Amino acid sequence: MRACAPAELLQKARQGNRAALGALLFHHRSRMRSLALRICRSPADAEDAVQEASIAVLHKLGQHREDASFSSWLHRVTLNAALLILRQRRRQAVTSLTDITDQQAPVDPAVLPDELCEQRRQLRTVHAAAKRLSPVLLKTLELRELNGMDGAQVAAHLGVSLEVVKTRVHRARAALQQGLTAATADLAREPA
Repeated sequence: MRACAPAELLQKARQGNRAALGALLFHHRSRMRSLALRICRSPADAEDAVQEASIAVLHKLGQHREDASFSSWLHRVTLNAALLILRQRRRQAVTSLTDITDQQAPVDPAVLPDELCEQRRQLRTVHAAAKRLSPVLLKTLELRELNGMDGAQVAAHLGVSLEVVKTRVHRARAALQQGLTAATADLAREPA
């Protein structure tokens, strides 16, 4: 395909010319990748976002208004793809109470150092209490609380009844609370 201006490529892409669409996306690729990298902060995730945005453009090019700027529309499609990847990665980041580490804890720059130390101490306390739970109770609680599944989804995932899930979640929460209470009492007895 001979070199065409972006406007001409867009017109040909609208008519179903996939080579023109490919050339148009190639023309904008560096800007798409730069935006995705700013959002995702990971080259691999940025590439995934650019790929998802390219697929979205392929399927939704007909939704782009001809009187609107293609580059602005493409910017928005890429931004949405990057935000979706970012949300998916964050959801996957913490899936187990026993896998939580200090490095995964969000750090708010407005938090004072002594408050940050306290937050990390609390995180370690939760981690230690979670490790004391039986694997069955821990898995049920993680599916319910960290993965955001409702009781019926957890029951289907584990192959048990909803009543069993409710009982396990109740027992897990009670055991976790008991572990946290004991750890707090131990800390209170420690000399300052």
